[in-house]
Amino acid sequence: MSDKKEIKACIAFLETNPKIDYNPYPCYPAEVMQAMGFMEPDYDYLSHYDVLMESGKTIEEYNLDELKTMFTFINRGERFCDGHIASFVENGELLRLLKRLLEIVESF
Repeated sequence: MSDKKEIKACIAFLETNPKIDYNPYPCYPAEVMQAMGFMEPDYDYLSHYDVLMESGKTIEEYNLDELKTMFTFINRGERFCDGHIASFVENGELLRLLKRLLEIVESF
């Protein structure tokens, strides 16, 4: 996992409401790609994702393992759907996930 300074830099970037360029595929800024690498992958993310979605938890309630599941889901989804990461950037969910990650990191 990355340090607080790197997470804060990505949060600051995402707070500028960046738009993702398509040429014809998404061209992600370095800060977005850096954010996607903050967590180790969850190798059983699909089953964990289903449980997480059924739990009704908000992002602000996620624990570290649940964040790992979400980051893996977002990252892996790009392999099967161009623009998957972009949808999480544009709807603000990646920003909320990073803010939650920062809260957890700062609590250690």
